[in-house]
Amino acid sequence: MTEDPRRKEERHSPAPRCAYCQREACDDPRCRKLRAEQVDARKEDLERRSQVEALARDHERDLRAAHGSAIPERILRARLPANEQPIVPLREERRAVFAENISAALDRAMSDPDRPFPETTETPADQGPLIRASCTACRGSCCSYGGDRAYLYPDHFRRLLRDHPGKSREEILSEYRSHLPPAVYDGSCVYHTDSGCALPRSMRSNLCNTFLCGDLEDLLQAQPQEGAALPVLAVCVREGAAEIVRSALFDGQGNPILPPA
Repeated sequence: MTEDPRRKEERHSPAPRCAYCQREACDDPRCRKLRAEQVDARKEDLERRSQVEALARDHERDLRAAHGSAIPERILRARLPANEQPIVPLREERRAVFAENISAALDRAMSDPDRPFPETTETPADQGPLIRASCTACRGSCCSYGGDRAYLYPDHFRRLLRDHPGKSREEILSEYRSHLPPAVYDGSCVYHTDSGCALPRSMRSNLCNTFLCGDLEDLLQAQPQEGAALPVLAVCVREGAAEIVRSALFDGQGNPILPPA
């Protein structure tokens, strides 16, 4: 009797490897603990998302009760992060560290200017207004990771040297230092101000100009594939909590419908 090829393949297939230690058929209690924690984290995230969705529905109901026909009949509810850091003076120590960091990055770029670097395509121009309105509501949570480097790594300066071959090292450094603002969000990027990025878009890293957080990607994907974009009720949520910090309502072109709440 001929053996079923599928059963033969299963019999000879290697056992699945553990995602943590990479051993086959792992039964290590430490790995079991990590797997259980991951499952628990996913359950908590799903529960939190469900709670936030319920809060968003209640918030929409309250807005409709208060503002009536000013609220469009059909809107898209979207969850976004919420930057809650205060504005503080940009200390001289941070300015000095930033200058050292970009000097080192620029020197590395100039020592190997022809090294290939990745390019990330920017989002379509017609999505720009929605992205700007969403990031304004969030107040730039993703910018907090820019720190004292502002995502300005050697590849960024290789790109800049390619696009501006006539600029000297000192001109580049002086220009970046000249845009440092007097005050920024505490613990965030040295260019992150309450009015947005203090650095002109053409001088920002490719990452800054192309990055979309998961929540913002979800918002864009939820928009109709054809026809006009829907108005958005963006609820900005406290990190790790089912709590709305603030909200913003804007139309499909990013224009505010109501003042931020």
